[in-house]
Amino acid sequence: MKCEFCIKTEPCMELINGTLLP
Repeated sequence: MKCEFCIKTEPCMELINGTLLP
């Protein structure tokens, strides 16, 4: 899955409570 506010250098799995989980 992709999150909207993901860092291009590091893809994130999900956005939990506004926190990106790499």
